Amino acid sequence: MTSFVPQEFVPAPLLRNPHVQTFAAALLGRAQFLPLVEQWFISVAGEKNQVRCDCSWQADPHHRTTALICHGLGGSSTSPVVIGMAAALWKAGLNIVRYNMRNCGGTEERCRTLYHSGMHGDMVRVIDELIARECRSIVLIGFSAGGNLVLNTAASLGPSVPTQLKAVASICGAMDVAAAADALHRGASRFYEWRFVRELEDLFKRKAKLFPDTFRLNHLRKFKSIREFDNDITAPYGGFRDADDIYTSISSSRWAERISVPTLVIQSKDDPFIRLLPATVEKVKRNPHVTFLETECGGHCGFVAQGKLWWAEETVEAFFASVLAEPIFGDASQTVGTAG
Repeated sequence: MTSFVPQEFVPAPLLRNPHVQTFAAALLGRAQFLPLVEQWFISVAGEKNQVRCDCSWQADPHHRTTALICHGLGGSSTSPVVIGMAAALWKAGLNIVRYNMRNCGGTEERCRTLYHSGMHGDMVRVIDELIARECRSIVLIGFSAGGNLVLNTAASLGPSVPTQLKAVASICGAMDVAAAADALHRGASRFYEWRFVRELEDLFKRKAKLFPDTFRLNHLRKFKSIREFDNDITAPYGGFRDADDIYTSISSSRWAERISVPTLVIQSKDDPFIRLLPATVEKVKRNPHVTFLETECGGHCGFVAQGKLWWAEETVEAFFASVLAEPIFGDASQTVGTAG
């Protein structure tokens, strides 16, 4: 690994407020991502559950690093932050695989479960599929809940991480899920909570329509917080005792010391709802494989910078370039190949 010296994050002059940063990341114009897409449906946890990956391959895919990118809660492979990162890394010469967690991206009929960011076995399954298709160099990127997922994935692999997995990057990862859920229920952050709860309720209604023998509409009520929803719906349908049980079980902070692959963790001190406990910060800082960047501002997955707009994308790209021994960066191909 060569020296990695990140550029300081300086927010755009009119975008210093954390909520403005958060909304700007979704609303400001980003680079479009237009390469052809090959859809993979990969079975996870049995044949009754599948996740969809939207894949774009450079013309010489087996000689390029493949970036596996994951969205946050309520998002999908078309989330603006995913598209922005995909466009940046595609331009740098990487293959792009945009991962949809279970039920996301319109795949509700392909899963008999709900979803949460502790399902690292699903991502390991996708990594195995990439390796089987001769992807020799893989990096993971996750935003928010997706950040927690990629960190869980790296921790689950521990010292047995496959040699093909070269690096991981988490942006505003919810490493302490209980702290994030509680922060969502305070002050202005309750706007985000309201949105998340409505989306989760709508998902449950769609699941009940598709699989009425499994998901019962009479279990729904008017939930006032995401903790209430997780306590009454996500936890019992996922085999957990209650909200505290699922939060403890899926937080990547519980085993971050097992991460043994070069990993970049980006957090913002003014994130409206992601909170890292002091013990988590210390654990991450003690891990020699983890580079921890905490900015004074940036909102939630915002990081809209002065001058060059998208600081997180540039920082992740620079980190990967410092980690990878073999040259993988260069102009994107004008044509698209096929893996496997």
